Order: sequence, then structure tokens, then C-alpha cells
Amino acid sequence: MKFSLVLLLGVAVIASLNSAFQSSENTPASDQPVSANARTRHFRLNKDGVAIDGYDPVSYFKDGPKKGSSAQSYTYDGVIYHFASAENLAEFKTNPTKYEPVWGGWCGHAM
Repeated sequence: MKFSLVLLLGVAVIASLNSAFQSSENTPASDQPVSANARTRHFRLNKDGVAIDGYDPVSYFKDGPKKGSSAQSYTYDGVIYHFASAENLAEFKTNPTKYEPVWGGWCGHAM
């Protein structure tokens, strides 16, 4: 009984992974993020390739999240970030890895 249940679950997982793989192969190139590369595939980006929904990553460490502006944007290793001020942009440039979102912007539950 236990063996058949494990076998059934294994087959279901393999079938699920196979269908997910096939659907990703059939995705048109236009649906891919603007900056699709090996690194950005693991980030949660919007359709324009902007991380964390356009919020300023430095503002999270200061006085709370603030929406950034496309006029104050910076691309770091294929990922676009928007900033609320020139000061925050300059601070991000000094140490981007400190301010980049953990897990590519995905929430802890998604991980």
C-alpha cells in the first residue's frame, strides 16, 4: 500500500514537471522579460524588466518603501531598479548587493 502510494505520487510529480517544462518551451519570446538572461530568470520582474514593482530598494532600509521613478533608474546586472531620489540611486551604486532583494524579490512563502 505504501509503495503504491509513493509510486503514484512520484508519477504525478514527474507528469507535473514535464507539463511545466513543455509549457515553458512553447512560450513566445515576446512574453519573456526584457532582460532575460541566466540571472534575471530568478528575479520577479514586471513585463518591462523592473524589479520589486518599481519600488526604491534603498528606501526599504531608510524610512520605509517608496515608489521609484523611471527617470531615476539603474540597471544592475540585467535587473532594472527605480529610485525615489538621486541620493538613493548613488547609494545603491556604491553597494548594490546590500540593497538587492533577497530571493530575487520573491516572498518567503513562495520560496
